This record gives sequence, C-alpha cells and structure tokens, in this order.
Amino acid sequence: MRSLLLIFINLSMTSFLLSCGSHGGSDSPTYNPYSGTFDANVMPVVVGDCGKDGYANEPCTILKICTPGTTQCQTIDNILVDTGSYGLRLFSSQIKVRLNQITDSSSNPIAECAQFGTSNTWGPIQTADVILSGEPAVTVPIQVIDSTFQNVPASCDSPDLSAAAAGYNGILGVGLLVQDCGPDCAASAASKIYFSCGAGGCKATILSVDKQVTNPVSKLPVDNNGVILDLPAVPDEGKASVLGTLTLGIGTSANNAPGTVKVFAANLAGNFKTEFQNHDYQSSFIDSGSNGLFFPATSDLPLCSNDTSHAGFYCPPSQQSYTGTQTGSDGVTKIDISFHITN
Repeated sequence: MRSLLLIFINLSMTSFLLSCGSHGGSDSPTYNPYSGTFDANVMPVVVGDCGKDGYANEPCTILKICTPGTTQCQTIDNILVDTGSYGLRLFSSQIKVRLNQITDSSSNPIAECAQFGTSNTWGPIQTADVILSGEPAVTVPIQVIDSTFQNVPASCDSPDLSAAAAGYNGILGVGLLVQDCGPDCAASAASKIYFSCGAGGCKATILSVDKQVTNPVSKLPVDNNGVILDLPAVPDEGKASVLGTLTLGIGTSANNAPGTVKVFAANLAGNFKTEFQNHDYQSSFIDSGSNGLFFPATSDLPLCSNDTSHAGFYCPPSQQSYTGTQTGSDGVTKIDISFHITN
C-alpha cells in the first residue's frame, strides 16, 4: 500500500484529493537517493533527513534553476517538498548562477519575510528559470534565503541562518495556492511579508501579484493544475529512508489520472475542517513540510515533561488510538482518519 496526496490548484475552487491504493513498493536507494528512471512530469522524493542532518520525516526532491533566459543552470538537491506553503525558496549559499533582483518603482530591492511554524525565512525576491524534472523551464519569482541581506526587520524574528541549521537546501512550496500571499499583499502592507529595502532600511510594502513568490507548478504549460505526492507505507518500527514521487499535474497525462477519489473543497485560505474530540477546527491543513501530526492538547495524553529533547510531544504509558473527521469546506465530503500515539 502507498499513501497518495493529490493537490489540485484552482483559485476559483481550491480542492485537494486524497486516495489510498495498491502500488508496487520501493525501498530506499543505497547510494544516490534521487537515482532512478522517472517520467518527465515525475520528481523523485526521498523521505529521511534530506542529507543535511535535518529532522526526521523530511520529504526532499531535486530540481534545476537557471539564469533567466539562458542555459546557465545548476542542479540543487535536498529541497524540502512542502504542501503547506507556496513557491520556491533557496538558501543563498546553494545558488551558483545569477538571478534577477525584483525591485520597486524606486529601484529598491524587494525582500520577504515568510512566516513558518517555528521560524521565518528572510531574503531578497529574485526571478529564476526553474526546471522541475523533464518539464520546460518556467520563469518565476523565488525567495533567496539570506539572513545577512540588508537589515532584518524587527518583525521578522528568528530567521533561518543556514542550510545546515535548517536541515535542507531550500523549500519547494506546492500547496493549494499560486502565490504565497496574493491579492492581500498587493493591496496592503499590513501583513509585513514583503519589504522595500532602501537607504532607510527595509520597510513593509505592497507588491503586485506577478512579482510575488509563485508556485512554479502553476506556471507549467500542461501539468499545472496540481501535484500527486505518492509515498510508500512504512512498518510500525519505522524505516531510515524511503523513495516516493511527486507527479506534476492531475488528469493531464496517463500517469496522473485521479481515479476514484474523495474531493475535499478547501476555503480561500486552503484550509478545511477537522472534527476531533467534539471540537471543530476550521483551519486544518495538510503540511508535508511538518514531520508529525499536530493537534490541540488532550486531557488523556501526558506530555513528555521530563524529557527536554521531546518537549511538546506526548508520552502515553501505552499506545493510544484516536480518530478525527476531515470535512471539506462544502460541509458534505467527509472521511475518518485513524491514528495511533505511542511513547
């Protein structure tokens, strides 16, 4: 059995598809984790620690970037596949080709503070040609993660400092939206996501949608309406690494037909509802960039309070079983998700 997550990108009706089906298994490679033969719209995904001494359960892939409009390209591996964010972000230390800086009307460079769960990514917005597997190159704005760029605004605390510290070389956001902010950041600077960096420092600014960090999948000529993240099941005792795939497009070629699946409509923020222990959580989402299941504290699960290395995790005396119910934003489509928690 392999678990599949299909994400369909559509701004007018954002949806994702979930399905489980029987497929051939694939063990982790023995030397080059990304080696193998893949279709032009299929990217290899290795789940492990991304080869950077990162955290467990990181799904990572490999891609190319080029100086826009040229054949000056490079391959970058250990890119975190993240269904909970949007657009490509690369640490500056990993970039060897020239990219084009995006500026405002006064020629000031534009930078971004992208906010993640435990840290932020800070750095300039530049355009690159991005090549995903055998697909044609697409030109999109990306974020260059660089905590030394200009002066980091006070609102952007705890920025990622390096690829080594983060545990990956970059983030490929393939979530439900096309841009990482969209019309809100084009109309107002209140969210303090984009900044104009002039002589007086970096100040929050509006930024048109076409200059915002953009999910490169959405710009592909054909396979642009979503992705299928396909990962093998692992035994209860775990496994050091497994090889899966990220297939680009849904219903656009023979290898990405959705088949019989449940379609969950998401709201405009890309979220759906989860019912868990008689509570409704309206801002639920699927985030392959996180390495566990995250939910509000429950009274019947003790925290690992005496173990600082596992702070925030649960340590029950015996295995506990739970079920949550996911519901699409239409209030109709539902599915029960069962999971176990052990010490």
